[in-house]
Amino acid sequence: LMRNSVIHPHSQRRLLWDLLMLLFIAHDIFMVPLRVFNIGREGAVVTLEMLCTLFWTADICVSFFTGVWVGPQLELRLKKIAKIYAQSWFPLDVL
Repeated sequence: LMRNSVIHPHSQRRLLWDLLMLLFIAHDIFMVPLRVFNIGREGAVVTLEMLCTLFWTADICVSFFTGVWVGPQLELRLKKIAKIYAQSWFPLDVL
């Protein structure tokens, strides 16, 4: 059951997620520096910031279910994926 929930890193589903990630990165690159100037944070801006926070939180979860390449081998076992992620990007992602 859980094996079916593993996302292949080159799947169309993962590609769409990565494209969405690019949009949120672009948003963050533009908006985070503007916070220094205390621009009005109301309405759509607040909603978009909440969506960004939700997306980056969901990305942590998605990363625990995305297969990873270990050398020439594709690792699709959830326990191995979780261990690799926990020892690599996870500490940076939770900052």
